[in-house]
Amino acid sequence: MTFLAATLLLLASMEAARAEPVSAAIGLTVFLEGTFLAGWGGTIVSVGFSLALSAISMALAPRSAGSVNSPDVKFNEKQSTPLKRIIYGRARVGGALFFEECKPPYLYLGILIAYGEIDGIDGVYIGSNNVGLPYFTEGAEIIPQHQIKQAASSQIVGGVATTVPATFDYHDYLTVSLGYGKAAQAIDPILAADFTSVSADFRQRGIARAVLKCRWGDNQDDYTRVWGQVQRPAPFLDARGIKLYDPRNSRHDIADPATWTFSNNAILVIANYLMADYGGRVDPSRVDWERVAAEADWADGLFVAKSGEALRRYTIDGVINLGQRPSDVLASMGSAVGAVNRSCVIERGGRVWVAGRRPKPVVLTITDNLLCGGFKYRDARPKREKVNRVKTRFTASEREYQVVDGPTVDDDDLQALDGEILEATLSCPLTLDHRRVQRLADLYIGESRIGRALECRCDIRALALADDELIDGAVSVVSDLFPKINGTYAVSEMTIDLPFVDFKLQEYDASIETAWNAATDEQDFALSTVDVS
Repeated sequence: MTFLAATLLLLASMEAARAEPVSAAIGLTVFLEGTFLAGWGGTIVSVGFSLALSAISMALAPRSAGSVNSPDVKFNEKQSTPLKRIIYGRARVGGALFFEECKPPYLYLGILIAYGEIDGIDGVYIGSNNVGLPYFTEGAEIIPQHQIKQAASSQIVGGVATTVPATFDYHDYLTVSLGYGKAAQAIDPILAADFTSVSADFRQRGIARAVLKCRWGDNQDDYTRVWGQVQRPAPFLDARGIKLYDPRNSRHDIADPATWTFSNNAILVIANYLMADYGGRVDPSRVDWERVAAEADWADGLFVAKSGEALRRYTIDGVINLGQRPSDVLASMGSAVGAVNRSCVIERGGRVWVAGRRPKPVVLTITDNLLCGGFKYRDARPKREKVNRVKTRFTASEREYQVVDGPTVDDDDLQALDGEILEATLSCPLTLDHRRVQRLADLYIGESRIGRALECRCDIRALALADDELIDGAVSVVSDLFPKINGTYAVSEMTIDLPFVDFKLQEYDASIETAWNAATDEQDFALSTVDVS
C-alpha cells in the first residue's frame, strides 16, 4: 500500500528528482567494454546562483589576490567605496578608514572592521605589538594598561613555533573605542567628544568599527619608538565574527538574529552564507535544519592530536568580501569541511542543506531483482586523479592569521605502490591549525584512491524500499549475477523516469572519515622562523 501511494504521487507530479551535490560536479571518464561515459556530475543551477564547480579543482587551485582571507584584509587605507566584508569565526583585520584627522598632538583613525554585527574584539595591536587593553566594552573610551616593554620572541605553543608579540607601554599614547555594529549604534564617543561639529548621525550603523586616538609623541625619535618607522600607526584587531543561527539551540529564533550566538562551526557558517543576501539567498524555510543540525554535531565532534589536545573536526575562520563570487567562496568553505570528492551543498525537491562529512548511512540495498537493463561501470579511478602526496596551505593564528605553507603529507606505502610521486596542493584559507589541515590532506589522499563508479537503472520500487533520503545517503549493491559491481556507493545523482529510477553512484568508504590516527599520521610541524629583530 505504501508503494502504491508513492507511485500515485510520482505519477501526479512526474517531476525529475535530480539532486546532484552542487559542489561536486566531478568530471569522470568511465570505461567498460569500449564504452566511454564522460562528465559525470554535470552542471546544475541551484540555490539562486550557478554552483557548477568542481570541489577538487576549486579547492586545489591557486588563489588570486581577491580570494578569501586575502592579506588585503589588514590594509588600513581610505577608500571611496569600501568593499563590504564579513568575518566568520576569528580573524585579525585592519580596515578601510572612515575617519582620519590630525589635531596636534593627536591623530584620529576610524576603521571599518566588518559589515554586520560582530560578537566582539579580543585584542588590539599596533603592528605586531599588543597594546594591552584591559577590557573590550563597546561604546567606552579604553586606555591601555601599563605594560613592561619586551621584544617579540619565539615560543613553542601547542607543538608549534609561535611568535609571541612584543609589548610596549601605550598607556600615555593611545585611547581606543569600539563599536560592534548594532543597528542602533551611537556615534563614537571619542569623535563625539573631540569633534563637536560631527553630526550625531555619524554612527556607522550596522558596521563594526574602531576609533583610535593616537598621541604622536614628544618628537620624531619618540614617535618612531612608539609607532615605528611608518607614516601613521598601523592598527589591527583580533575579531570574533558574526553570530550564527544554530538549530540545535532552543533559544535561537531563525527570524531574530538577536537570539543567535557566535560560532565557527563550519556547517553553521556555510548554512549562514547560503541564507545571506550576499551569498545564496536561500529562504530559511527551504533549509533542512534537521540535517544541518546532524552535520553540525559531527563537525563539533573531537579528534585528538598527538599532544593529547582535543580539536573540533571542522571549523571556518576568516574574511570574505561581497565582491567575491559565491561559487568561489563556497569552494573555499568546502575545503574547510573536507568537500574534496564530496558535496558541500545539496538541493533536493526544493529543500537545501549542507552536507559535511558525517558518515553516510546505507539506506538501500540494490539487488538483482531491482536492477533493470544494462549498466555502466568503472573499476578504478584514473591515475591522473590519484594522489599520494599533498602539500598544504592554511591560516596560522600564530602568524597573525596569514595564509602560510603547511605540512607536506606523504603516504609512503601508496608512493611505493604507484612507483612515483603523485602530488597535489590543498589550499585551506579558512582552516586554522596545521593538525586540522593534516587530517584534511589525509582524507583527500584516502578518497583519491577509491574510484569505482556505477550508473544503473532500477525498478521504481527502490524508492519505497529506501529507509531514508537517498541523496546524501549510501547504497549497498549486492548482485549475484554481477559480483564485480558489489560494494558501497554514495548517490551522486538520481532521476525518476517512470517506471524506473536511474542512479549515478560513486564508491564510498565511511571508514576514511575516522581513520586518521595522530600517533602514526600526525607529523611534527614548525612554521618557518620569522626575523623579529
